[in-house]
Amino acid sequence: MDSSQATGPPKTLHERFPSLSNLGSRWRQRSIPFVQQMTTADCGAACLTMVLQYHGCAARLGEIRDRLSIGRDGTSARALVDTAQALGLRGRVVRIDVPDLAFIPRGSILHWRMDHFVVFDRLRRGGALVVDPAAGRRIFTSRELGDAFTGVALLFDKPGEFRTVRRHRPLWSEYLERLMAHKSSLAK
Repeated sequence: MDSSQATGPPKTLHERFPSLSNLGSRWRQRSIPFVQQMTTADCGAACLTMVLQYHGCAARLGEIRDRLSIGRDGTSARALVDTAQALGLRGRVVRIDVPDLAFIPRGSILHWRMDHFVVFDRLRRGGALVVDPAAGRRIFTSRELGDAFTGVALLFDKPGEFRTVRRHRPLWSEYLERLMAHKSSLAK
């Protein structure tokens, strides 16, 4: 073998053992931001917004809602994955059981009670920490997970840089628009 073709061992410990960079990452992990859903049909859009923000994308609920085809009953898991991929996240839908939650990454979206989406944060003693766009951060016991989790999980990772999310209008104008749509109810 020619010495010009030989590549020596990596020079640094991190090059030789890439998993060393994960040591202590538990204390450096950023939390999953909470995004409140504005309507009952917005849970998927709110969850995807949380996941995108967790991975470093400056996305807003209104922008994500505009990209998704949200109907009266909300959106589909496929639409969430397709929208995430259009913005630079790699995503896939998997079927898992409750014990397998130990193996999925933070920031995964779980299908919940057949008509809702929540964001998986992590397992904790006594259950799982979940960010619900309707109710905030909650810990669910194994029994509650078994009752609510349908077995469908959307897994995401960030392979590169995000594509720009075009801002359509300020967030306050979205709230005002929704408020004005119900002004007759407010006047009573």
